[in-house]
Amino acid sequence: VCVFFHNESLKTRDIQAACLTLKEKKAFRGIIVVNGKIANHIQDVLAEVEPVFKLETFHRWELFVDITEHYLVPDHRVLSNKEKMALLKQHRLTDAQLPRIKLGDPMARFMGMQIGQVVKIIRRSKISGRYVTYRICI
Repeated sequence: VCVFFHNESLKTRDIQAACLTLKEKKAFRGIIVVNGKIANHIQDVLAEVEPVFKLETFHRWELFVDITEHYLVPDHRVLSNKEKMALLKQHRLTDAQLPRIKLGDPMARFMGMQIGQVVKIIRRSKISGRYVTYRICI
């Protein structure tokens, strides 16, 4: 994963430069941290490069606080494909039967989840001690 910091408004040429850097470094995932604005058409540009490069954008202010450390946010752990298949087989489920988490959810974004991945969420409870649930990213 390569991280790019950008102090101005994000433009198409900045995305192109990031893609060239990723190509040179033989990386396929990148994070762009922006201090300025992100133009509306940038999401379309990111969708165009999506088949080759996975580029995520975050505003600088979104990263000031580590949301995983907040006491109200339960523990999240992304399952591997092997663990996902074992879970589905053990409970005789299909992907469509799992509860969902949106791709735009703050924890899903923070963890870099992709569509189809499953996250294990462990909540602490005074009554039951520990409550585990699974969600699939849509």
